[in-house]
Amino acid sequence: MKKLSLLLIVFAFFSCEKSGPNPEPQATCSDGILNGDESSIDCGGSCNACEEPGGEITSYDGMTLVWNDEFDYEGAPSAAKWHLQTLPIFSGGWANNEQQHYTDRQANATVSDGTLKIIAKKESYTFEDSTKEYTSARLNSKYDFKYGRVDVRAKLPSQAGAWPAIWTLGSNINERGGVFQATKGEVSWPECGEIDIMEKRGWETDRVLGTFHWKDDNSGNPASYGLDKTIDGIGSEFHLYSLVWEDGILQIYVDNERVVQIGNNQTEFKNPHYILLNVAMGGTLGGDIPSSFSQATMEVDYVRIYQAQ
Repeated sequence: MKKLSLLLIVFAFFSCEKSGPNPEPQATCSDGILNGDESSIDCGGSCNACEEPGGEITSYDGMTLVWNDEFDYEGAPSAAKWHLQTLPIFSGGWANNEQQHYTDRQANATVSDGTLKIIAKKESYTFEDSTKEYTSARLNSKYDFKYGRVDVRAKLPSQAGAWPAIWTLGSNINERGGVFQATKGEVSWPECGEIDIMEKRGWETDRVLGTFHWKDDNSGNPASYGLDKTIDGIGSEFHLYSLVWEDGILQIYVDNERVVQIGNNQTEFKNPHYILLNVAMGGTLGGDIPSSFSQATMEVDYVRIYQAQ
């Protein structure tokens, strides 16, 4: 999943300013339709399903909600919207020395009480003759997009060893078991590009990272740039994790405060991407898993994609 690199590209424009867009919430949902727009929001027929905790749906000037999941249903994640990726990409395992198998069971990904729960568990599980001691889930959106804004409201696990992530990959990646396979291209990582809207290290309880990954055209090696941010209540409160992606710039926010930005000079960020949600165990950012670990949950309130009208 995450092949981290210390390489920085000198032409990348970046900033760690703590400022961001100030959305003006408006109650614009009616019978599952965004008022003043012809397209369906898919609120499950209920405006309440699309509303913020304060009772109003978030809208942004000049932008339209083009894809979302409000998790206003019960059971497995919507098969129309999500692909559960279960095939290990490397010889029975995943990248970065992750220690889990991903499954399509409701024991690892379920929707109830208005939220998606991605649950990493300690349990022996065998898949393709490979046995791991942990299970979890990795969701791919069945929708890809170029440019716009992504909002994901989530509450993260705080248990040591758990590595939650909200991120994107270029839909031209030909990754084993991925949602698009080779239907939109046949490049490998990092040539597809990767945007980590949120990752949390397994050994930290109060910090999240925002990171961009791409292929350096000069050296051909992986390149990356990212910064992190301290936030309170990471395991007890919901926070809003956002990507604002434009032709000239990419910006990552937490609760509308900018964490990191980079100039969009890379081909990898001028092609469509899709969203991934997962909780890995151990590995590069999960770190050591304590023997006392039993399970950890990332709870997602909604996923929304907006694009310019």
